[in-house]
Amino acid sequence: AIPTKSGKLPEARDCMKFMMLCRARKLNPFEGDCFLQGYDGQDGPQFSLITAHQAFLKRAEVNEEFDGMTSGVIVKDENDAILDRNGDFCFPGDTLLGAWAIVHFKKRKIQTERRMNLATFNQGFGRWKKDPAGMIVKCAEADALRSSFPTMLGGLYSEPEMSQVIDVQTSSVKT
Repeated sequence: AIPTKSGKLPEARDCMKFMMLCRARKLNPFEGDCFLQGYDGQDGPQFSLITAHQAFLKRAEVNEEFDGMTSGVIVKDENDAILDRNGDFCFPGDTLLGAWAIVHFKKRKIQTERRMNLATFNQGFGRWKKDPAGMIVKCAEADALRSSFPTMLGGLYSEPEMSQVIDVQTSSVKT
């Protein structure tokens, strides 16, 4: 478990809930599929199951319909053109706006495409401060995979997506 910013650790009931959720969702924390993240909430410490991005990719990979995924950033270039770039690399002069991801299927006619707005997720702290392009691409990929395979991935959220759930200004957790 990752303690809260104030150093609080989960109680036995939080750990039991985490283990039961892992079991129900077939996630293995010992393989890095998920972890228990602590937050300082208004009513005391709160703990949430966070799914590793790798767990999304592992589940997609074993689905017989999955035929790969493409993803990248949405930027405004020096000429004010809005462009989709592959991957999470931005050129000097680019303004990062968001990210996109497309899940490809072997038999389905329509691919799943998701586009995410950077401002919705970026709270300006932690990894978002150092690598906003990489983080927003992970959000787009997770959302596209969750939409493509709701039975396998529904209700699972990755760490980058959790910034949308945590209200940093009041240090409370929203569910």
